[in-house]
Amino acid sequence: MRPSAWLGVLVVGLGCGEASLEAADRSAVVGAIELEDVPENPGRLRFFLVRPPGLTAPTGLVVALHGCAQRAADFQQAGWDQAAARGGFLVLYPQTSASTGCFRWFEPGDTTPGRGELASLEAAIRLVVAKENVPPRQVFVTGLSAGAAMAAVVLSQRPSLVSAGALFAGVPAGCATSMAEGLRCQAGVDQSPEAWARGVRREGPLPRVQVWTGTRDTTVRPVMARELVEQWTAAHGLDARADRREATGLVASEEHQRDGGQVVVQLLEVDGLGHAVPVAAGRRCGRSAPFIADVDVCAAEHASRFFGLLPGVELDELPPFSPDAGVADAGPAQDGGVVEVDGGRACVEERALPWFHLVAGRGVRCGFFRTLVCGAGTGELLGPTSSALPVLASSVDGVAWRAGACME
Repeated sequence: MRPSAWLGVLVVGLGCGEASLEAADRSAVVGAIELEDVPENPGRLRFFLVRPPGLTAPTGLVVALHGCAQRAADFQQAGWDQAAARGGFLVLYPQTSASTGCFRWFEPGDTTPGRGELASLEAAIRLVVAKENVPPRQVFVTGLSAGAAMAAVVLSQRPSLVSAGALFAGVPAGCATSMAEGLRCQAGVDQSPEAWARGVRREGPLPRVQVWTGTRDTTVRPVMARELVEQWTAAHGLDARADRREATGLVASEEHQRDGGQVVVQLLEVDGLGHAVPVAAGRRCGRSAPFIADVDVCAAEHASRFFGLLPGVELDELPPFSPDAGVADAGPAQDGGVVEVDGGRACVEERALPWFHLVAGRGVRCGFFRTLVCGAGTGELLGPTSSALPVLASSVDGVAWRAGACME
């Protein structure tokens, strides 16, 4: 994928205005209550709190940040509700007001303590902790793509607020402070561990960090997961050499430990995974949706264990997941699939908003007053630039793109 793909997925929302996409406002988070009393909300976020039935004394709080072209209800498919039901913790789903659903992870006005989206997140977390009697140091944050980048901001700029994080297809905090820098992050930004660590504020105990990447992520290069590991090992005063490595099924992991054996930073690489959070629908852990891929790996379970919220339980024991009530069907998964066609030629499939295809170089402006997007090299219509519905495009050479799935 061209370097501009990072911009298309993580940055483009900043250039499209702040109006809500009503056609794609899948805001009905099942079983949630929307917080209407957040005292300070300069980032104009919405917040949906899921409390498992019968829960009176939560063991903790997980803040789950969606990716671009998603809403809070979309990210609910990632399996956190089921893990919360077993672990007895709360899940808070923030939702950005940006038109394409991208958290403003690199905008200084939203990533500086006391300002914008970061201030809104902090205010909502403190409100939930106080009202729900969440135990001290039992707040955790997770996110995908732009949500992961914003979660990294929370971890680095408000480390006293959260104890640990799980970042899916993210980048180190401080990787970008402008659109142009965000574009460079996609291709891979190599800095020394010490340079990355300077972006972490020294404010109380530093959080532990779990880093996820997919070997087929063509949107955020897997090398950025290594940069995240370097940032947080250096921040904790550790070197980047792993203390333990293992592989189980599709997942290869490495651990970086303190002297006492506690895992401070963990890297998990999922073989064959694209730009998505992995779930295991057959084990009642989430379901396939855009940017959420059913590869029989339950990331929510792994992350909950890392947080210390789900010790020694299997998600097979959880009740069936029924996410359909009140939530629009999000459609098939988006995971940057690579399909072998035409005698072994690789065909790449990418699902995104038409505007994303345009910015990523998969489309060109066409049609009435150039308000449509057509496939680059083929001229096939992908949709209007203002469309809120993701569409699939495919290519066997990365140059000419057609609408729809690969032709086998």
